[in-house]
Amino acid sequence: MGKKPKGIWFEREVYESRAFRELNGTAMRTYILFLSKRQRQKRRHPKKGKHWVTTNNGEIEFTYKEAEKRWGIRQGAFRENRDRLVELGFIDIAQSGAGLYKSKTLYAISERWRKYGTPEFELVERKKDSRHIGYQQRHKKR
Repeated sequence: MGKKPKGIWFEREVYESRAFRELNGTAMRTYILFLSKRQRQKRRHPKKGKHWVTTNNGEIEFTYKEAEKRWGIRQGAFRENRDRLVELGFIDIAQSGAGLYKSKTLYAISERWRKYGTPEFELVERKKDSRHIGYQQRHKKR
């Protein structure tokens, strides 16, 4: 394994994109923090040659608690930023967590933003949790 790259890297195409221009300041900051959680490794590809790949995609953790305590992003703002990043194609929710059960949400860095504003853009909505854990409507007292 080579040296771990220092810093946060993202392509010029990202910040020149229509999708990136749709982000407000705290959403941009949140996206950069998501990028800082990537683990990248240089790999050889038969057609692309040497290139960087994200080795922890779908396993990126970023909790409400961390956003608030470490980065000063209120929980409501973090939720809005995260949902906006999903909506515009920058991140995807790989697995929804359940805070009461100490299960963390896992994220993936997405490239859907590249097609934002075109007919080919794939709109992904936040998936409803189907695990039936925690409070459920059917548990209401009658």
